[in-house]
Amino acid sequence: MQDGLMGHPIEPIQMETLPRMESIMSYAVFKDGDRISRPFQTEGDAWDCANDAGLVENVPSSGGAVQVLDGHCTIKSCDAEFVMPANLA
Repeated sequence: MQDGLMGHPIEPIQMETLPRMESIMSYAVFKDGDRISRPFQTEGDAWDCANDAGLVENVPSSGGAVQVLDGHCTIKSCDAEFVMPANLA
């Protein structure tokens, strides 16, 4: 191609495709529907946070022990931005 400035050839630019922010999944610990932790990149990291906070219990099962969350807690996907619930602020 000779359409560039001063007759220099124009080289095509190879753009790297980055994942959109909406496609990056984040996970957090929730209690009674309110998020109580910061977002984590993996569900395992959210479990580690819950365990560090004393929210994970070891429940005996036929194959050994199973880790479960406190009855009022869940780990689920969330927005990456942390907003402190009004009742904790």
